[in-house]
Amino acid sequence: MPLYTCHRAAPKYSSAGIAPRPPKSMISLAEAAYSAIPGLSWQNTPVGDPLARVSLTRPTIVGDLTGDGAVDGADLSTVLSSWGVEGPALPADLNHDGVINGADLSFVLSNWTG
Repeated sequence: MPLYTCHRAAPKYSSAGIAPRPPKSMISLAEAAYSAIPGLSWQNTPVGDPLARVSLTRPTIVGDLTGDGAVDGADLSTVLSSWGVEGPALPADLNHDGVINGADLSFVLSNWTG
């Protein structure tokens, strides 16, 4: 692999036409390209598989408003106690229409686990 320097000075040949040995500061083209791009330096290399995803949480069930892993009476009471409430980002607004109504109740009942 050829070696390149950061300066453009031509090597000085001896009278026999032999090029001098490259100084210790020379690096290969691959090393120069790799170190020239900050994102490619070895310090930024992730350890492990970057596509692997680990999930330590249980999958959510639509209608599980209490987060206990079941759609049960506690979730039903949450919807019924919030009945008719309007506003953005309501926890019991399962269909995200801005009001707690029969549509939200149907999510709880259709996903009922007891």
